Amino acid sequence: MKIIVFLLVCITGLVGCANPPLPKVDKTKNALEGVKTITIIRPREPREYTVMNFYDPGFVFGTMNLEVSVSASKYWQLALTQLITQQNFSFADSLTHTMVQRFKQAGYEVSVQDGPWVEDDGRYTLSYADITSDADAVLVIAPTIMGFVSPRDAAGYAPTVTTVMTLLGKDHQTPLYKGYLATGWKPSEEGWQHAYSTKTFPNFEAVVANPDQAVASLKQACNAIVNLAAQQILY
Repeated sequence: MKIIVFLLVCITGLVGCANPPLPKVDKTKNALEGVKTITIIRPREPREYTVMNFYDPGFVFGTMNLEVSVSASKYWQLALTQLITQQNFSFADSLTHTMVQRFKQAGYEVSVQDGPWVEDDGRYTLSYADITSDADAVLVIAPTIMGFVSPRDAAGYAPTVTTVMTLLGKDHQTPLYKGYLATGWKPSEEGWQHAYSTKTFPNFEAVVANPDQAVASLKQACNAIVNLAAQQILY
Protein backbone atom coordinates (compact mmCIF):
# COMPACT_ATOMS: atom_id res chain seq x y z
CA MET A 1 0.00 0.00 0.00
CA LYS A 2 1.19 3.52 -0.74
CA ILE A 3 0.24 6.85 0.71
CA ILE A 4 0.42 9.82 -1.66
CA VAL A 5 0.95 13.33 -0.33
CA PHE A 6 0.11 16.29 -2.53
CA LEU A 7 -2.09 19.36 -2.76
CA LEU A 8 -4.89 19.13 -5.33
CA VAL A 9 -7.03 22.26 -5.65
CA CYS A 10 -10.45 21.52 -7.17
CA ILE A 11 -12.25 24.82 -7.67
CA THR A 12 -15.74 23.34 -7.65
CA GLY A 13 -15.04 21.52 -4.41
CA LEU A 14 -13.68 24.63 -2.71
CA VAL A 15 -16.77 26.69 -3.46
CA GLY A 16 -19.20 24.22 -1.95
CA CYS A 17 -19.58 21.22 -4.27
CA ALA A 18 -20.45 18.09 -2.30
CA ASN A 19 -17.54 15.73 -1.71
CA PRO A 20 -17.60 12.09 -0.58
CA PRO A 21 -16.68 11.37 3.05
CA LEU A 22 -13.00 10.75 3.74
CA PRO A 23 -11.85 7.15 4.35
CA LYS A 24 -10.89 7.70 7.97
CA VAL A 25 -10.31 4.85 10.44
CA ASP A 26 -11.38 5.49 14.03
CA LYS A 27 -9.19 3.96 16.73
CA THR A 28 -10.85 1.06 18.48
CA LYS A 29 -10.87 0.81 22.26
CA ASN A 30 -8.10 -1.81 22.43
CA ALA A 31 -6.06 -0.67 19.42
CA LEU A 32 -3.01 0.26 21.50
CA GLU A 33 -3.15 -2.78 23.76
CA GLY A 34 0.36 -4.25 23.96
CA VAL A 35 1.92 -1.26 22.17
CA LYS A 36 5.00 -0.02 24.03
CA THR A 37 7.20 1.31 21.22
CA ILE A 38 6.21 3.68 18.43
CA THR A 39 8.17 4.93 15.44
CA ILE A 40 7.14 8.28 13.96
CA ILE A 41 7.79 8.72 10.25
CA ARG A 42 8.93 12.30 9.92
CA PRO A 43 7.12 14.28 7.18
CA ARG A 44 9.01 15.89 4.35
CA GLU A 45 9.74 19.59 4.59
CA PRO A 46 7.61 21.45 2.00
CA ARG A 47 9.49 22.86 -0.97
CA GLU A 48 7.14 25.83 -0.78
CA TYR A 49 4.74 26.90 1.93
CA THR A 50 1.14 27.45 0.87
CA VAL A 51 -0.68 30.77 0.43
CA MET A 52 -4.31 30.63 -0.78
CA ASN A 53 -7.08 33.23 -0.85
CA PHE A 54 -10.65 31.92 -1.13
CA TYR A 55 -12.20 35.11 0.30
CA ASP A 56 -12.02 37.05 -2.98
CA PRO A 57 -15.66 37.36 -4.21
CA GLY A 58 -14.40 36.85 -7.74
CA PHE A 59 -13.43 33.32 -6.80
CA VAL A 60 -16.98 32.46 -5.79
CA PHE A 61 -18.75 34.14 -8.70
CA GLY A 62 -16.31 33.06 -11.38
CA THR A 63 -15.05 36.54 -12.28
CA MET A 64 -11.50 36.10 -10.98
CA ASN A 65 -8.70 36.09 -13.52
CA LEU A 66 -7.28 32.71 -12.54
CA GLU A 67 -4.00 33.24 -14.39
CA VAL A 68 -3.34 36.43 -12.45
CA SER A 69 -4.47 34.80 -9.20
CA VAL A 70 -2.18 31.80 -9.65
CA SER A 71 0.76 34.09 -10.44
CA ALA A 72 0.10 36.16 -7.32
CA SER A 73 -0.23 33.03 -5.20
CA LYS A 74 3.06 31.69 -6.56
CA TYR A 75 4.80 34.97 -5.70
CA TRP A 76 3.31 34.93 -2.19
CA GLN A 77 4.36 31.33 -1.64
CA LEU A 78 7.94 32.09 -2.62
CA ALA A 79 7.93 35.11 -0.29
CA LEU A 80 6.52 33.05 2.59
CA THR A 81 8.99 30.22 2.03
CA GLN A 82 11.89 32.69 2.06
CA LEU A 83 10.56 34.31 5.25
CA ILE A 84 10.25 30.97 7.03
CA THR A 85 13.71 29.87 5.89
CA GLN A 86 15.23 33.09 7.22
CA GLN A 87 13.52 32.46 10.56
CA ASN A 88 15.12 28.99 10.72
CA PHE A 89 11.73 27.37 11.21
CA SER A 90 11.19 23.76 10.19
CA PHE A 91 7.59 22.60 9.96
CA ALA A 92 8.63 18.95 9.89
CA ASP A 93 10.84 19.33 12.96
CA SER A 94 8.23 21.29 14.91
CA LEU A 95 5.38 18.87 14.24
CA THR A 96 7.50 15.76 14.79
CA HIS A 97 9.12 17.01 18.01
CA THR A 98 5.77 17.98 19.52
CA MET A 99 4.26 14.61 18.57
CA VAL A 100 7.21 12.76 20.11
CA GLN A 101 6.79 14.64 23.39
CA ARG A 102 3.07 13.79 23.59
CA PHE A 103 3.71 10.07 23.08
CA LYS A 104 6.56 10.08 25.62
CA GLN A 105 4.35 11.84 28.16
CA ALA A 106 1.83 9.04 27.65
CA GLY A 107 4.51 6.47 28.53
CA TYR A 108 5.57 5.21 25.10
CA GLU A 109 9.13 4.66 23.89
CA VAL A 110 9.41 6.73 20.71
CA SER A 111 11.85 6.76 17.81
CA VAL A 112 11.87 8.91 14.66
CA GLN A 113 12.68 7.93 11.07
CA ASP A 114 12.80 10.08 7.95
CA GLY A 115 10.99 7.31 6.12
CA PRO A 116 11.32 6.04 2.55
CA TRP A 117 9.61 9.02 0.91
CA VAL A 118 9.94 9.20 -2.88
CA GLU A 119 9.32 12.44 -4.80
CA ASP A 120 7.72 12.32 -8.23
CA ASP A 121 6.62 15.51 -9.99
CA GLY A 122 6.02 17.38 -6.76
CA ARG A 123 4.27 14.47 -5.08
CA TYR A 124 5.66 12.42 -2.22
CA THR A 125 4.85 8.73 -1.98
CA LEU A 126 5.67 6.29 0.75
CA SER A 127 5.24 2.54 0.51
CA TYR A 128 4.30 1.01 3.84
CA ALA A 129 6.19 -2.13 2.82
CA ASP A 130 9.44 -0.13 2.74
CA ILE A 131 9.18 0.97 6.38
CA THR A 132 11.94 -0.80 8.33
CA SER A 133 10.92 -0.06 11.92
CA ASP A 134 10.52 -2.98 14.33
CA ALA A 135 8.42 -0.90 16.76
CA ASP A 136 5.02 -2.10 17.91
CA ALA A 137 3.33 0.68 15.91
CA VAL A 138 4.29 3.25 13.28
CA LEU A 139 2.77 6.72 12.90
CA VAL A 140 2.99 8.18 9.40
CA ILE A 141 2.57 11.97 9.28
CA ALA A 142 1.57 13.15 5.81
CA PRO A 143 0.87 16.92 5.56
CA THR A 144 -1.06 18.35 2.62
CA ILE A 145 -1.15 22.09 3.39
CA MET A 146 1.30 24.16 5.44
CA GLY A 147 0.99 27.93 5.31
CA PHE A 148 -1.66 30.65 5.36
CA VAL A 149 -5.17 30.48 3.93
CA SER A 150 -7.91 33.09 3.69
CA PRO A 151 -11.21 31.14 3.92
CA ARG A 152 -14.30 31.90 1.85
CA ASP A 153 -16.34 32.95 4.90
CA ALA A 154 -13.87 35.33 6.56
CA ALA A 155 -11.35 37.98 5.62
CA GLY A 156 -7.82 37.56 6.89
CA TYR A 157 -5.21 34.83 6.66
CA ALA A 158 -5.21 31.97 9.14
CA PRO A 159 -2.13 29.84 9.81
CA THR A 160 -3.21 26.53 8.36
CA VAL A 161 -1.98 22.97 8.59
CA THR A 162 -3.85 20.00 7.14
CA THR A 163 -2.45 16.52 7.48
CA VAL A 164 -3.31 12.85 7.32
CA MET A 165 -2.04 10.76 10.23
CA THR A 166 -2.00 6.98 9.95
CA LEU A 167 -1.08 4.69 12.83
CA LEU A 168 -0.03 1.26 11.56
CA GLY A 169 0.36 -1.95 13.50
CA LYS A 170 3.59 -3.93 13.73
CA ASP A 171 2.96 -5.47 10.29
CA HIS A 172 3.02 -1.95 8.74
CA GLN A 173 -0.19 -2.81 6.89
CA THR A 174 -3.04 -2.77 9.39
CA PRO A 175 -4.29 0.78 10.11
CA LEU A 176 -5.07 1.15 13.80
CA TYR A 177 -6.10 4.75 13.16
CA LYS A 178 -6.33 7.12 10.21
CA GLY A 179 -7.32 10.71 10.82
CA TYR A 180 -7.70 13.84 8.71
CA LEU A 181 -6.69 16.82 10.83
CA ALA A 182 -6.86 20.54 10.08
CA THR A 183 -6.29 23.79 11.88
CA GLY A 184 -7.00 27.23 10.45
CA TRP A 185 -8.84 26.73 7.17
CA LYS A 186 -11.13 23.67 7.13
CA PRO A 187 -11.45 21.63 3.91
CA SER A 188 -14.98 20.95 2.74
CA GLU A 189 -14.92 17.14 2.73
CA GLU A 190 -16.80 15.36 5.49
CA GLY A 191 -14.51 13.77 8.06
CA TRP A 192 -11.93 16.47 8.83
CA GLN A 193 -11.24 17.02 12.53
CA HIS A 194 -10.73 20.76 12.90
CA ALA A 195 -9.41 23.35 15.34
CA TYR A 196 -9.73 27.10 14.76
CA SER A 197 -6.65 29.30 14.74
CA THR A 198 -6.15 31.66 17.66
CA LYS A 199 -4.20 34.07 15.45
CA THR A 200 -5.11 35.56 12.07
CA PHE A 201 -3.55 38.26 9.91
CA PRO A 202 -5.67 40.91 8.14
CA ASN A 203 -3.83 40.39 4.84
CA PHE A 204 -0.76 38.66 3.48
CA GLU A 205 1.30 41.84 3.76
CA ALA A 206 0.80 41.62 7.54
CA VAL A 207 2.20 38.08 7.50
CA VAL A 208 5.37 39.21 5.73
CA ALA A 209 5.71 42.33 7.90
CA ASN A 210 5.62 40.28 11.12
CA PRO A 211 7.86 37.25 10.56
CA ASP A 212 8.21 36.44 14.26
CA GLN A 213 4.44 36.38 14.71
CA ALA A 214 3.96 34.43 11.48
CA VAL A 215 6.34 31.67 12.55
CA ALA A 216 4.92 31.63 16.08
CA SER A 217 1.43 31.15 14.64
CA LEU A 218 2.64 28.22 12.52
CA LYS A 219 4.16 26.64 15.64
CA GLN A 220 0.79 27.05 17.37
CA ALA A 221 -0.87 25.41 14.36
CA CYS A 222 1.49 22.43 14.69
CA ASN A 223 0.60 22.19 18.39
CA ALA A 224 -3.11 22.25 17.54
CA ILE A 225 -2.67 19.40 15.06
CA VAL A 226 -0.80 17.34 17.66
CA ASN A 227 -3.54 18.02 20.23
CA LEU A 228 -6.18 16.78 17.78
CA ALA A 229 -4.15 13.65 17.04
CA ALA A 230 -3.47 12.95 20.72
CA GLN A 231 -7.16 13.24 21.60
CA GLN A 232 -8.01 10.56 19.05
CA ILE A 233 -5.03 8.22 19.39
CA LEU A 234 -4.16 8.32 23.09
CA TYR A 235 -7.57 8.69 24.74
